Amino acid sequence: MDEEHRHPELSRRQVALFERNPVCALCYRVCMDLCEEYGGIRFDLLESIVAADELCEKIVQHSWELSGIEYYRNWVRNRLNFSPPAVACTFATVCVTFSCMDDLPAPVRQLARDFQGLIIGEGNELYDNLRSAAYRQDITLAYDTYGEPPPEPSLVHEYEQACQRAAELEQQVEYYKTQLKMKNEEQKSKPNFTIENHGSLTVIAEQKNDIHDNTNCPIYLMPEPGKELGSERVKELGSERVKRLFMTDGAEDVERTEGEKNRFLNYLAEHHWGKKQVDCYKDNPINMAIVCFCVKWKRLRYIDKPSPAAVYRFLTETCGLECASETAAITASLGRLLKADYDKDTFDDVENYF
Repeated sequence: MDEEHRHPELSRRQVALFERNPVCALCYRVCMDLCEEYGGIRFDLLESIVAADELCEKIVQHSWELSGIEYYRNWVRNRLNFSPPAVACTFATVCVTFSCMDDLPAPVRQLARDFQGLIIGEGNELYDNLRSAAYRQDITLAYDTYGEPPPEPSLVHEYEQACQRAAELEQQVEYYKTQLKMKNEEQKSKPNFTIENHGSLTVIAEQKNDIHDNTNCPIYLMPEPGKELGSERVKELGSERVKRLFMTDGAEDVERTEGEKNRFLNYLAEHHWGKKQVDCYKDNPINMAIVCFCVKWKRLRYIDKPSPAAVYRFLTETCGLECASETAAITASLGRLLKADYDKDTFDDVENYF
């Protein structure tokens, strides 16, 4: 361990585990609170949490080829040297971790219920406290991405997008410089005089080829006649790369977007939710409503498979709703909600607006 590491008992792998699975970090804190009541921890707490993570990963990788509960019980007991408190802590952590996932396959959901029977003694109090703490913090995990590191901070993502956009603009500038140079060369190769007819007189006028003299030579040249390279054009070129929710032939369907915006805002207004903010919570009525609207729009073939980023732009840029969380967090939450089952009662209510 390096000298700057303040907690040598926590290896680098365990620190990464706490970051990617908040339940494991929460279990550590809950056990530390309980140790004051019971006079200390009588087993290797960190080893028990690591075993819970390994068991979750083992189950996720073999979702449709699961072994019996006896196999997993013996695997954990052998892993933890047959320590009953450590085994109970491991299964409590595994059960709460799976309870935070909405997209569990049916076999895994049943196995998680069976695991609760392996929590004995003081482990039941740990399980109850851990489950309550996870519910209060609204911890949500994705089954299909379990074990992956957390998403990058939003500022890092925005910085990468800005760098990419700057590179694209530099290419555009070089393109227009090349076109302007080619036009200048073409202008210089033309004759240095013009013939003008004034009645019966024919006047031969000298033509100036100086690029800074705008008498006979244009100063600016656009590769596409009738289009100017200004801030509006640059903004237009940038917006073409952004996917919108309602698209037709690769471009945003403005009429459809405006109509569905009014429909969605009317729904929020009649339910008195117009002042609510968009956040990461799955029970937020705005999140529940937009998921049901996406299901209805997809059935009507207004949209294809909606992307979380397009839904986020519809809520914020199109509908003008405010956010209570960071962009990356809300987008990740919308991605999970769009994959999960929608609320049937909310969907029945939404259908009345079509």
